[in-house]
Amino acid sequence: LDISSNYNPVSKDITVEVTPINWPLDATSNGLIRIENLYNYTYDGTTPIPVIIVNDPDYTIEYSLTENGTYYSAESFSCKNSTAERPEEKITYFIRISSPNYNGYFKTHTDVSIDQRPIGLDYTDNFQSSCYNRGSAVAIGEPRLTNLASGDNLILDRDYTITYEYCDFADKNNPSAIYTQGLPVNIGNYYVKAYYEGSTTLGKNYKPTEASFHLYVYPEYFSGISAEDLDVSYDGLEHSINVTGEPLGSVIEYSTSINGTYSTTPIVMTNVCENLVVYYKVTNPNYSTE
Repeated sequence: LDISSNYNPVSKDITVEVTPINWPLDATSNGLIRIENLYNYTYDGTTPIPVIIVNDPDYTIEYSLTENGTYYSAESFSCKNSTAERPEEKITYFIRISSPNYNGYFKTHTDVSIDQRPIGLDYTDNFQSSCYNRGSAVAIGEPRLTNLASGDNLILDRDYTITYEYCDFADKNNPSAIYTQGLPVNIGNYYVKAYYEGSTTLGKNYKPTEASFHLYVYPEYFSGISAEDLDVSYDGLEHSINVTGEPLGSVIEYSTSINGTYSTTPIVMTNVCENLVVYYKVTNPNYSTE
């Protein structure tokens, strides 16, 4: 029996109000909020953001470095430098999560550490050559730094230093080899170790690093050496030619014959003589005569 036709349809507006509730105190343990990837990021020039999963359809996550400080979105939050130089200073991210379905904020925190990034020192196929530098340590080119984070531009002697030590190249595989600090001065073949060390916050984002290379220091050429002709009147004194312009450490030898025997004892003249020719030669282990 259908009696529905005996009644007129009736409609009525019903208002349903859904009010937000408080965040549960155990939100991170009951599965409502889950935080992943908390530790051991490697520096890459960007701010590491932990993965946070919220089982809610509409939420906002913000970050701060102090509990009662200003909170920022992930896009605006900045904390990117390595903590390896100060491991006792753990970085704590303070996190607050909001949702229209919950009253206020759910607040939590997590510790984050940022490891130093490995860096490479490229010394042109591990071989360098440099000319004798007239008694000073030889000059070599700056290494090419590799594996830098995008956008980083490290400047030598501002952001980092390179220190050196060396030994004879023949001793490169000798565990008892004696190393000298700095770069070599004299000509020869050397095995050189180079050490990278960051000196600014930017530089310290990269791990202290060692590289090694073969260094050949080749001789300089003599230049500017001369001796003036000697023309004096007899005065009973000894006279000899004066050689000038020889580099430090040189040996000067004299002879009265170009192919004769040379001696470091200057050839002196006291009595009147005619057209005595004095030959001299200059030698130095760091200079080439060729």
